[in-house]
Amino acid sequence: MKKDWIQDVTKDIKARGTEGVCTGDKFGGPSCPPGSKRYNLAKTFKNMNKWKILHFIEKDLEAWLIAILIERLEKQIEN
Repeated sequence: MKKDWIQDVTKDIKARGTEGVCTGDKFGGPSCPPGSKRYNLAKTFKNMNKWKILHFIEKDLEAWLIAILIERLEKQIEN
């Protein structure tokens, strides 16, 4: 599979004007039936976005925990 396939697919979707055909209530509906190429691609985009969001949450949580640890260590040093 081509390395930059997602950019090509996104460009093709925009060029054909089919952006948003499988979003929201339309996902799994008549324009985007389960098992179709559109449906499977929409599932792929959905999963990619979910992992992207989880990655950002993980990074924020990590930064928050580090800040708390630093704060506690500074208090221990002061005492």
